Amino acid sequence: MMRGLVFATAVILGVVSSVLILLAGLFAGHAPQIAYFAPADDARAVLILADTRLRQSLPMATYDTVLGSQISWSPDGRWAAFWRYGPANPVVHFHEVDTGRHHIIESETTFTLSAFLLPPVSWSPDGTRAAFMMPTATLPEALHIFDIRTGTVNRLPGAETLILSPLLWHDDGTQIYRYVTLVDNGQQIQQSVGQRGVRTGLIHTFDLNAQRLHTQHINPPCFAAVSWSPDGTRAACMVLQADYSDRPEVVIYQRGESGFQARVMADLPGGIPQNLTWSPDSKQVAYDINRDGNTDVYLLDVERGVEQRITTHPREDVMRTWAPDGQSLVIRSRRGGGANQDLYRYDLVTEQIHALTSDGNGNDTPRYQPTGGLLAYVTNAGNAVNALHLMTADGTTRYQLSNGPSNNTIGLAFSWRP
Repeated sequence: MMRGLVFATAVILGVVSSVLILLAGLFAGHAPQIAYFAPADDARAVLILADTRLRQSLPMATYDTVLGSQISWSPDGRWAAFWRYGPANPVVHFHEVDTGRHHIIESETTFTLSAFLLPPVSWSPDGTRAAFMMPTATLPEALHIFDIRTGTVNRLPGAETLILSPLLWHDDGTQIYRYVTLVDNGQQIQQSVGQRGVRTGLIHTFDLNAQRLHTQHINPPCFAAVSWSPDGTRAACMVLQADYSDRPEVVIYQRGESGFQARVMADLPGGIPQNLTWSPDSKQVAYDINRDGNTDVYLLDVERGVEQRITTHPREDVMRTWAPDGQSLVIRSRRGGGANQDLYRYDLVTEQIHALTSDGNGNDTPRYQPTGGLLAYVTNAGNAVNALHLMTADGTTRYQLSNGPSNNTIGLAFSWRP
């Protein structure tokens, strides 16, 4: 009798402890909030801000058409920016959350957008300006700098064709960078890793003081998109030899006083690295590679050029995200069997892995709250498509935040408020 009472008490204390951990994370500082798009009854899309402490969702605005592009927050959390289709041409929409004010920057000409390739709006370090690329009536593309204080737009001529690559601000706010890979016909490579041809690697530097675009040719060129480090001083990507005969490698572009210099990690044993993701301190890159007929997660120490294999399970493991403290990774795995997808947390200190989800319902796209206490992800559980769920960082407490939209790309457009 006493033993059963002790066991029951321990179980209750364990549950209470998990709830207290959740509440402590939710009530520390400002209540964690997350923005996402949800379908309206009339097939339009609603921009929603959810308070995760109160589990309440506040509809902010309804739009006829959105692209499912990533919601980009200003550093102070006042403004949310995203792409959508306007009455005639694509627009970048700015929404001030606390006041409901809007700014809309519409393209002067139409062009085709893809939600999967569309880079988010890039905010200056001080949060006063936002940068994005658009064509104008006279230019194939122009860098648009929107000043959120004055509501004015400054335009700087870009390249000879519209290039939708991620933009990166210098930490002093005077320059903006982007990396571009072109094939021999001048076409931009964005996401496809299967297109062959002679590649040219370019780094564009927009000098905002001189109002000029500088172009640096850099070798070796990337085979696909680059991943910028959080501190903005490095970029990582996968490279191949021109004849495609050599094994793929990881290349690091390091920013210096005279531009960017490339460093190839030539001692890596091959395989095509994908999903390159920087650690929060910009010193390591995690990625997944299929080297032995099975995909596993690896960790590259950029300073030493040393690679470490993280997972060895016979089923597919794919890199997804770092915890904000850099002490763990979240991976998507099929180790549950069949086509089931679940999320797992790998602790880099203890080298232990444990399941965050276990239902196998297509769980993916995990994104941490900036302080790391909560994790948002999408799931197909309950006949939904890309429904948004939340969990504590250890996976002990979970709940559903939204129903899945009919538009798959809209379901992936969610972002934590700073």
